[in-house]
Amino acid sequence: MTTRRHHNYDEDKIKSLSSLEHIRKRTGMYIGRVIDGSDYDDGIYVLLKEIVDNAVDEFIMGYGDRVSITLKDTTVTVRDYGRGIPLCKVVDCVSRINTGAKYNDGAQIYSGFEPGSELLWTAMIQGPEPLFINNGFFQYIAFEDPDWDFRTLDIDRDTRDIDARLGPIINHAQTDLTAFKESGGKLILYQSWNETWVPPRTAVTYYEDVVKTMGGLDKTRDFFRLFVVPDYGMCPSMYPGVFDALGAAQKWVEEDVAPDHITTTYLDQTSRFRARAGMQDAPESEVTVRKTRPVCAYPEVAIYKGSGDTNDAANFKCGKPTW
Repeated sequence: MTTRRHHNYDEDKIKSLSSLEHIRKRTGMYIGRVIDGSDYDDGIYVLLKEIVDNAVDEFIMGYGDRVSITLKDTTVTVRDYGRGIPLCKVVDCVSRINTGAKYNDGAQIYSGFEPGSELLWTAMIQGPEPLFINNGFFQYIAFEDPDWDFRTLDIDRDTRDIDARLGPIINHAQTDLTAFKESGGKLILYQSWNETWVPPRTAVTYYEDVVKTMGGLDKTRDFFRLFVVPDYGMCPSMYPGVFDALGAAQKWVEEDVAPDHITTTYLDQTSRFRARAGMQDAPESEVTVRKTRPVCAYPEVAIYKGSGDTNDAANFKCGKPTW
């Protein structure tokens, strides 16, 4: 036990670092692959070491009067009874991730992750390198160098250069879909709010830009509709019976029935979720339906009718949110 020191520990005492800066300054603090602790190199042990180190530091400096470490089964709890972290700084850090990457001048590069998707960020932060798709793109396409090190990335300079060179080839930002519409085409674009590989606001922003170009929502909805699935990771439509976007598109084209909503089925399965982006394993056995929800054509959302089982899609209606 020690005498607790008085302190004036607020957000001004903490500096928020830009992307990758923390890794360059102290590479040992890079958490790396979090996973489940089954491997000696899993970042969960690096994270635990950092937490214990910080707790000991608080005690040595006199800001905490004891350190408590509790181990129960596979759960470790560390408490230092010290200064903690000012809440506004925690909000600042998470907000930077939610906001997405920006150039030095503040211009948006791409949108960030959505609030509520934090438990599915594993694929993007587990390391020991960035997500293999992202890292591979920079190594083999952007820089054409298999030995390229992501720690050398200059986000402002390199992103602008790559976008100038490759954007015209691989980006799809065309918002004038007049020719497609006049040819009788029907288009369904879907995304999931908990998606982490492709931030969902990217799809929402694109759709809104198309709406502006095509002269308004009514002139867009008659051939192009967006559906954003809540409480789901990537690719819900790849599993039979979960989110039948193809069936909705087929009915729209062949029967001229435009989908106001597509019912989504949420499953609990005995198989484990994949350790990337919240993507579920394909249904195998003992599949249980957890709930169903209507996913409404954007910008409408599913609104509870006020009575009935909240896990049943029949008790929801589509409407414009008032919150």
